[in-house]
Amino acid sequence: MGALTLPCSSVDDLLHSQSAALQEWFASGGHKIDGLLVRKSSSWLEPEQFIKAGSDVRFDTARFHLMMCTKRDIWRVCIDMVFHTRVRLMEDGSAAGPGLLFSVLDDEGKSIPVDYFAVSVPASAESIAPEQWCSYWFTKFVKSHRINRVFAYKEFEAEID
Repeated sequence: MGALTLPCSSVDDLLHSQSAALQEWFASGGHKIDGLLVRKSSSWLEPEQFIKAGSDVRFDTARFHLMMCTKRDIWRVCIDMVFHTRVRLMEDGSAAGPGLLFSVLDDEGKSIPVDYFAVSVPASAESIAPEQWCSYWFTKFVKSHRINRVFAYKEFEAEID
């Protein structure tokens, strides 16, 4: 699959390790991640908050604003990257191993699942920065045919002069 990872022996270890690294990155202030392209529009990620698993959420969740710049406007969509450490039942009834669930937040703050990517531990044991992890997985996400689901939840951010 070519996933970029920290040295880990299992997918569970990998997800926990990357989740912890991302939590530290958010705590240190995180910065925007440039270089995404959504439907030929220049896009970037702005870290919003890291939510540790607990009473409100079942899994660690990294919340981002996906910013999309069209010719005239900038649009924002609130996206959660959920570190899903258990087997997940998919829409078609099949089961998928641990991975990343991408959800969009509606105007009431309700999480709407958009796409899920199973994660595997590659043979290489290469350390990467949290920004690279996010860039890698969000690039996969924005290339997914399910990316269309997020456009129903976009919010106007600013007009470009």
